[in-house]
Amino acid sequence: MTGIGRFFLSLVVMIKIFGAMPVMAGSTLPAPLETALADAEVRNAKSEGVRFYFQRKIVRFGEVYLIKSYNPAGPEGQQWAIEFPSKVKDTSAYNKQVRKHARKKDGADLKLIFPSMRKRLSKGVTQLSEDDNEIVYRFEIADEYYVSGEGKGADIATYMTGKIAVGKMDGRVHWVHYVANRPFRPIAIAKIRQFDIYQEFAPAWYDGPMVKVLERNKVAGTAIIRKIKFDDVVTNYDFRPIQE
Repeated sequence: MTGIGRFFLSLVVMIKIFGAMPVMAGSTLPAPLETALADAEVRNAKSEGVRFYFQRKIVRFGEVYLIKSYNPAGPEGQQWAIEFPSKVKDTSAYNKQVRKHARKKDGADLKLIFPSMRKRLSKGVTQLSEDDNEIVYRFEIADEYYVSGEGKGADIATYMTGKIAVGKMDGRVHWVHYVANRPFRPIAIAKIRQFDIYQEFAPAWYDGPMVKVLERNKVAGTAIIRKIKFDDVVTNYDFRPIQE
C-alpha cells in the first residue's frame, strides 16, 4: 500500500448493548479473552524464529489487483514473486510490480504474527455481544496507534476504538476491528472522514503461530486538493514453515 490513504482506513461501526458491564483498567480480563490471549502467546513463543512462506491476494474496489507469494529464504530483492498481473498477458504491469517489490525489505511474514495486545487492552474491556460462536468485547486503545504515509505519520489512538472477538468453541482470537469515532486530521494536509481496519486471525498451521489471514481496509477523506478513497481486501493463505 502507498500514499496517505493506504494507512488511513475506516468504516465506523457502533454497537451498544444495554446493561453491558465494563472490566475496568487494572482488573483481570474476562476469562475467555485471557485464555485466547494466552493461547496466542504460547503459539507465538513456540514458533519464535520460525520463518514462513505465504501467498497474498489483494482485491481493490471489488477487482483482483495483485496476487503474489513471499519466501523469506529467497535472495534479497527476490523474496516476493508476482503471479498477477500476468507476465505474459500484462508485461508492463508485471514488471512494474517486480521493480516495486524488489525494493521491499525482509520480514513480511513476521509482520503477520498476532501482536501482543496486553498494553492495548490495559484500560479494560466491555462485553458488547455474545452468540453461539463468539464473544465480542469493546476497548479503548491504551497505547499508540501509529500510521504513516508519504513521509509523514501520526498517532491516531485518541480517535479510535477497537473490538476483539473470541471464539467460544476454539478459545482463540477470531478478529480485531479498529474504527474511527469521528472525522479527524491525522496530519495537517489530510482530513479523514471514514477509517476502518478489520483483521481476522488463525493458526498458520497446526500448532503454529497465530497470523493475520484477512484484512479489510476502508478509507474516505481528502488531502490538500485530492480525494482519498480506498477499499482493499487482503487475504493471506498457504502458510508453510521454511528452513532457511
